[in-house]
Amino acid sequence: MEQNDGTPSGYGRGRPMDNTELRRPHAYSTYANPDYVPTEGTNTNGIYPETSWHPGPPELAALASPSGDHWRSGQNHGVGLDPPGSSFKLSPYAKEFVPRSFRPEPRVIDEGDSYPVEELRSFLNEITLNPGKFERKIQSLTHTLNTMVDDDESMRAIVNIIFDESVRQPNLRYSGARLCKCLCNDLDASPDRLNFRSVLLTRCNQEFKRREALAEAEDNGTYLRGFAMFTAELFSQLEVMKQRVTVLGDSLPNLIKTLLNYASSDNLKCACQVLKMVGASLEDYERGKVCNNGTAPEMDYIILSLKKLANSVDYTRNIKDMINSVIKLRDSNWGRLTPTENSGYETSPPTAVDEPVMYGPDGKPMTADELTFLQSQYASNMASDGDDFDFYEESEEFSDEISEAYEIFLRDHAQPVRH
Repeated sequence: MEQNDGTPSGYGRGRPMDNTELRRPHAYSTYANPDYVPTEGTNTNGIYPETSWHPGPPELAALASPSGDHWRSGQNHGVGLDPPGSSFKLSPYAKEFVPRSFRPEPRVIDEGDSYPVEELRSFLNEITLNPGKFERKIQSLTHTLNTMVDDDESMRAIVNIIFDESVRQPNLRYSGARLCKCLCNDLDASPDRLNFRSVLLTRCNQEFKRREALAEAEDNGTYLRGFAMFTAELFSQLEVMKQRVTVLGDSLPNLIKTLLNYASSDNLKCACQVLKMVGASLEDYERGKVCNNGTAPEMDYIILSLKKLANSVDYTRNIKDMINSVIKLRDSNWGRLTPTENSGYETSPPTAVDEPVMYGPDGKPMTADELTFLQSQYASNMASDGDDFDFYEESEEFSDEISEAYEIFLRDHAQPVRH
């Protein structure tokens, strides 16, 4: 094949020297035989040793690259040949090359997940991408786990998967805690086996005990922050006999203090997020303890530490603003309305649960007397407004006059229709 100017096209290795057909490789019939298995030192072509470099004809080598740089290092374009004159040899029997700095990860022998584990992983993936599917999928998952999880090891595996994924995936923490709540209530367990709640709380306690090591880990506390956030989600959702879980309520203040002791920007941000999420519940839980006599010493210590950090010059303005917002939130009783924040007079409670609470212009709830007065004024205004409608009652004489004026208007402003 030739180009327009008569110059032969193509300079590839397989280009024929003349108009003859392409050459076959040496010992083609030997390699084509499916029963042939080469061995080290086998001379298959009868000319060159198997492990030596095979120089081609000079003419073909010259055609391989017009610029003569075909043999440059790194420019062989996938051709498995060594440059001429090289001292090393290529061999198909050489050991696998491993760089000195390579540190392979330990291989985990995966014998295949069981069906309940596969169903659980599929569920976690779906609710991570689309939390709205939780209600539709939870019953099927619960039925599968109740049917097929029948030993303690399987229960631990289920808990560990949910725990690890929820700690590492920020978008799964809320749904993961919600899943834990459902499985605590709906996952059956015989008296002689571990139940879901006990295994979950045991895992939380194990991670809590090594919180100092997690704060000093190579990931700069990423796992610790994820664990603190997930623990806060669990504390906000899990209940035992309509009471907060003691293990979680006691561990969260210590987790927050650990974050404040290792006060990086990310740790302070995480501590503020935890307090905004469950600060009110934590303080109520602490004040409810008999030994505290209605006080919250742990929360007082945390807020005092935050105030000191807010005055430090080591943090950015954004971090300080976040800390100050938490301090103000706690000063306002975590945004909850207190009995002293009223309009100066007693507010009568609604007589029914579904009765709406009306607020005045000052933003304060209205009393029963104010509501009665407002309703009477509204009724009187509606009655007086009803008399005004008599003025606009349609009469025959008035309607004829309007109709005649409208017809005259149409004739005076009539325009020809354009085609």
